[in-house]
Amino acid sequence: SRTPSSTRRTQRAFFANDKRTTDFPVMFDDTTSIALVGLTLAIAAAIAYFFLRPKPHTPSPTIALKPVLKPLTPLASSSSSSSSSAASRKPKSQSGPSFKILYATQTGTAEEFASTIASEGASKKFNIDTVNVSDYDPDDLLNEKFVIFVSSTYGDGEPPDTAKDFFAWLQSEDRQPGCLSGLSFTIFGLGDKTYEKFCAASRIIEERVKELGGKLIYSRGEGDNDGSIQEDFDQWKTRLWDPVATFFGVDLSALENEEFKPFYALKTHKPGSVTLNESVVWFKKSTLGENNINNPVKCTISTSKQLHSEKSDRSCLHIEINLKSTMRYEAGDHLGIYPQNPSDLVKEFAERIGADLDEIISLRPASDPKMRPALGPCTVEKALRCYVNLSEIPSKKLLKVLADKFTSDPAEKEALLELSASSEKGWELYKAQVQGRHLTTLEVLRQNVSCKPTLDHLLELLPAMQPRFYSISSCPAVHPSQAHVTAVVVEYVTPTGRVHKGVCTNYLASLRDGDSLYCFTRTSSFKLANHSKRGSVIMVGPGTGVAPFRGFIEQLSLDHKPESGNKNLLFFGCRARDVDFLYREELEGYVASGILSELIVAFSREQASKVYVQDKIKEHGAAIWSLLLEPSSALYICGDARHMAKDVQKALKQIAMDIGGKSQAEADAFFTQLQTSNRMMLDIWT
Repeated sequence: SRTPSSTRRTQRAFFANDKRTTDFPVMFDDTTSIALVGLTLAIAAAIAYFFLRPKPHTPSPTIALKPVLKPLTPLASSSSSSSSSAASRKPKSQSGPSFKILYATQTGTAEEFASTIASEGASKKFNIDTVNVSDYDPDDLLNEKFVIFVSSTYGDGEPPDTAKDFFAWLQSEDRQPGCLSGLSFTIFGLGDKTYEKFCAASRIIEERVKELGGKLIYSRGEGDNDGSIQEDFDQWKTRLWDPVATFFGVDLSALENEEFKPFYALKTHKPGSVTLNESVVWFKKSTLGENNINNPVKCTISTSKQLHSEKSDRSCLHIEINLKSTMRYEAGDHLGIYPQNPSDLVKEFAERIGADLDEIISLRPASDPKMRPALGPCTVEKALRCYVNLSEIPSKKLLKVLADKFTSDPAEKEALLELSASSEKGWELYKAQVQGRHLTTLEVLRQNVSCKPTLDHLLELLPAMQPRFYSISSCPAVHPSQAHVTAVVVEYVTPTGRVHKGVCTNYLASLRDGDSLYCFTRTSSFKLANHSKRGSVIMVGPGTGVAPFRGFIEQLSLDHKPESGNKNLLFFGCRARDVDFLYREELEGYVASGILSELIVAFSREQASKVYVQDKIKEHGAAIWSLLLEPSSALYICGDARHMAKDVQKALKQIAMDIGGKSQAEADAFFTQLQTSNRMMLDIWT
């Protein structure tokens, strides 16, 4: 990302926020010596420099921070004093040993795991603060005695957006050897084995902290999102507390676990007595239009149209969104969209739990009702529509609370407790009956009629609504006030017979021209090289993987210079040319005008044997290898990570061996170097 100087950033923060006096008025008469004046000015200059000096860990304003969707460290009211070193303000109710959990989250799962650890620790009399690393002053790590890190890995081995400044501080050469020798720690990493750099962020944290003198007291845990990440976490967590207790000298055997105690308290309001909150993000008073994940902007749909033909049994939408003036992006960036649950699902859920959709509510920390609401004031209808995901499967924690507190029938209680158990049998049941059937909380409530949970517990324990990210399929130079999105509408039948609808794509499908939605732009590293340094471009994007390349090609059309000799190739894939050939007329028009040197399409179902983009890449191996040998050429891959991206990279390495004469090791090294030099980039997802 492009970062202004840390000096300018530090000065702005000082003048805006520091309430200490920076003027030093001196009363003196005609007899005051010049030396005294000079000394006073020198002292003033030294003090000013002390406060204004740049710090290497100063946050970059260009980094899009991820939300604290269900905050574990509530923000104080506007009148409260605060400091960056006290980012966590959760009241301390325990009298035992104190420590922090520092979490770095991209989609909220790491935060959820941090919350689970904190809840268990509180039941064992530990005094735990959970802190998002984006709210943590890294210098404070020098004085910590024990920390649990929980970190996800984003994209191709990158730290989450919230953690980029923390990682910069940790990896800085300014860190002195042994500076963390007083720190003991453990860490749990979240990742996806579909990606090559599995759990890279957590591994980097562990190795760097140990390099700086930190002591790992319990082995790193890793959760695989492509497998059963909750089970991986649960197994790691069950062995966590013994080494932690040993470190603090605590006898766990004398402690008994307490039942779940909600952190939030629900309050009802009379109509007209409060101002309703317009935000769709937890713990935000309003949407002010800053354009980031914590402050999405209310925009409008300009155009929404179907890209598939009538012969298709699926739906793919092209959506044009009018942006506000505060929103900026480049071709290859992402658009984050906050979805909403459908009204029929919201209504049925409210009826099942006996909630009045028109009632006005707010959620505040139970221990300090003066704190800013975590949610609301808003109607129950909005809370269920915008703040929680009603289509997601329930966690084991939610199932246990439903069993313990709200289920009266003994048989139903026992069944829920079995599903929530951490035993091997409990996980087998959970994976078969909940994960395998994609069972929602509403379906669980339908099956257990004696279970009558309250709204406050459900709002706290249901998965928070997360934004969905889409590769922007337009170029701002061509569409200066719009961002275009290309999205396949997700819909399938679950093993229970329920038609499952993807929450965001079906929300988008329900919108009409002129309707509003909350969104924000996010910077991506998936970019064309600067025009002056750009060579030939190879793009591989089957299906909706073509989205960012539509923006790339629009940019290439503006920069096109036939005399450069550069070639632009696009490999696209779909089922059939008259079914789901996305943007066919546009792409063929770019070929006719010479912007695209070649458009190679794999039609998977137009012949007896299926043909995919990797097959077309093999067919054009000689041309691809020739372009890759050009010093300024670049290769881009966008789409499915689980199969397509792996198969494409396998085909490319085979070309390097068959045509380039390289060994397997040399082929691997060749493409590793391409990635290191940003000549090979991937924008992939599972």
